[in-house]
Amino acid sequence: MGNRTAMVAGGCVLGVAIVLLLFGLIFLLGNQGKASIVLTGLIMIAVAIAAGVFAVRKMGQVATTSPDAVDERILNLATLSGGDVTAAEVTGALGVPIADAQAALERLVSKGMAEHRARDGDLYYTFAGIAAVRKVKRCAYCGTEYPLREPGHKCSSCGGMLEIVDAKE
Repeated sequence: MGNRTAMVAGGCVLGVAIVLLLFGLIFLLGNQGKASIVLTGLIMIAVAIAAGVFAVRKMGQVATTSPDAVDERILNLATLSGGDVTAAEVTGALGVPIADAQAALERLVSKGMAEHRARDGDLYYTFAGIAAVRKVKRCAYCGTEYPLREPGHKCSSCGGMLEIVDAKE
């Protein structure tokens, strides 16, 4: 089912849930002391809530797995990881199937936003614009590099002072 069709179906289910909720409330307000009418109203409200929750969750899931949304989320992930991601990292971080992750990454390559790089036997997708601004902490004495997120201002290897510099490729 396509994203557009799924969104329309979710909207229809949500509409039915709202109608059921309204009828359930009408049944509760006009029950005239009859237990069967109260029970019918409560069942309508319960079904309406269940259908509404289901529809909203499905519509949210469709919205986050649309191609444009996945592309944007991959770019955010690449920014956090310093410009390099693998299809497996995208799958793990974004919760999309591996086939969708690979299709989205290839779409970004075809748009010229990323390129293929093999490293350590794995296929990485490198985002040149993001990788160029990647910074690390480097020891002025021994050259050991540390991610910026690591605490400290002294090298744990030699005790030298750490400087914030551009990362080496």
